[in-house]
Amino acid sequence: MGKRKKKTKQQTKHFGCSQCWEGSATAAWHQSLRLQRARMLIDQSHFSVEIKTCRQCKQQFLLIYTEMIVWDGGEDTQESTIIPLTDAEATAFAKPEADVHALVGQLPKSRKSLRNWSPAAEGSGVIWGLGADIGMHD
Repeated sequence: MGKRKKKTKQQTKHFGCSQCWEGSATAAWHQSLRLQRARMLIDQSHFSVEIKTCRQCKQQFLLIYTEMIVWDGGEDTQESTIIPLTDAEATAFAKPEADVHALVGQLPKSRKSLRNWSPAAEGSGVIWGLGADIGMHD
């Protein structure tokens, strides 16, 4: 038999609990609505970034919200991404001098994330995804 490859910490890291990060994407989205705000990092009318925490297991998450205004009377496009953070990442984001855009870009692209977008005209939905980015916003 061949040798088994040793898993890296990133591959074996389990995020969250049954109250915040398990089940279907839709169920996880509904669970995410119960996360507690720990720190608002960016608070603009069409763009926000905040750290949220599970009340049960204390897992920290980054929530990114973007909105593009449709000026011709259509529904605005909104997108939210939730991604779990390690303790070190949460600490880095919480620093007053943190470059939030740069830190988002450093999050692993292979990490499971949750995405929610609308409007219905474009086929809204909630899906499991990978990684996080800051989308276009007004």
